Amino acid sequence: MKDSITGSSEVINLEKLDKEAYSTLADWAKSAPRIIKQLEAEGKKDELKKFKLQIKLVVNKLQDIKQILKKNSDVIG
Repeated sequence: MKDSITGSSEVINLEKLDKEAYSTLADWAKSAPRIIKQLEAEGKKDELKKFKLQIKLVVNKLQDIKQILKKNSDVIG
């Protein structure tokens, strides 16, 4: 995999993009316990169920990104 992709006169650094995506998802995941407590307190069972599913999807994506970053750092370094 290349480190960057050239497009209409701009270069996208995929490694930086992967790290930013990972950071954004990790920050979102850290807020999950607070949101779960809030949904439980408000009795919003359907929203709680959907949110827990979103958490699982985000955790899976974080694991995917982490593996990609590790593979890229092994190839580069």
